[in-house]
Amino acid sequence: MILYRYLVKELLFPFFLTLGVISSILLMDQIYKFLPFLQAMGLKLGYLGEMILYSLPANFMIAAPISLMVGIYYGVHRLCMDHEVVAMRAAGVSLAFLFRPVLFLSAILGLITGLAAFYLAPWGVTSMEKLQYQIIKKQTNVSLSVQNVNNFFGQQMIYLFDKEGDLFKGVIIAPWEAPLEGPIIQANSGRIAFDEERQRIQFLLFDGEIHYPGQPAYRIVKYQSMDYDLMPPERDEESLSGDLKNLVAKKGKKDIEMLPQELWYWAEHDPKEQLRREYKDEFHSRFVSAFSCIALAILALPLGVDDPRSPTAKGFIYLFLSLMLFFAFYAKSRSGYVNGQFPLILIYAPLVAATGLGLQLFRNLNRF
Repeated sequence: MILYRYLVKELLFPFFLTLGVISSILLMDQIYKFLPFLQAMGLKLGYLGEMILYSLPANFMIAAPISLMVGIYYGVHRLCMDHEVVAMRAAGVSLAFLFRPVLFLSAILGLITGLAAFYLAPWGVTSMEKLQYQIIKKQTNVSLSVQNVNNFFGQQMIYLFDKEGDLFKGVIIAPWEAPLEGPIIQANSGRIAFDEERQRIQFLLFDGEIHYPGQPAYRIVKYQSMDYDLMPPERDEESLSGDLKNLVAKKGKKDIEMLPQELWYWAEHDPKEQLRREYKDEFHSRFVSAFSCIALAILALPLGVDDPRSPTAKGFIYLFLSLMLFFAFYAKSRSGYVNGQFPLILIYAPLVAATGLGLQLFRNLNRF
């Protein structure tokens, strides 16, 4: 029991160190995306604290399996370099004993990751969307003033000639970055409307024109009424998979915002086959996130075992390549299933491959 607790402590330190580094990198990216909202509200620390809190579960889902794999590799590698594994073998302790603390830590972390994937991450993403909507709503009520060029979060230039009650008289809307390139929207009157259910802000415009100054001809489109969405700061979603970008028409939610019961319902009842596949993909990917802790931990264990008489860097190289191949294979299998190219079971193939390779490498260990 003493040896067991000692091994657990030796593996925990590099795990928490790696978790802190990866989480900090992910958090800096989140803060960068959230800066326009913070600037609009005067960089209030309360909003920053809420943003960090809501970002933690989703960041943990990504960082936990990678951190555990790196932590186990470095923990076992250090034990080998300090000849502690040799001492264990000389005392009659089998090398397989290392599996006990590794499986214990990976099982505990897998449960926490599963909880974060199924419940905490959807709560965090939903809360973040609500926070951003409340900031935009508050800023819209405060910043839109008449006879001033209003910069709406760096997205739209809005000029208002006059105001009577909640009705604006004379409205001009154009892109902030290149207002002369259009489209330029003009309205004789308009009012702001808040859609609390969909968390959207609209400018209800009446009796106006849309000017398209592009080549080869200047075009003008007239309208009697138009609902114009005031867009928040653009989100950098190019690196996200398609299932995270698509909005669910009925619920107004992204897949990652849905609880498991919601995902399962729409996976079975949505009339569109493409959407059913996306819901199933998101549902099963959360299981993969949890079980990846165990699979990557089993793979990291034999990679960390090295001969202290001739240490090499090949274990770290194999670790890095394994991570890249695991997530590349995982991403490809998900996109292939969503597009109807691969069966659903292939989503779990990276787990099987990592576990099988780890067990085979451990079986082949005969260095001590």
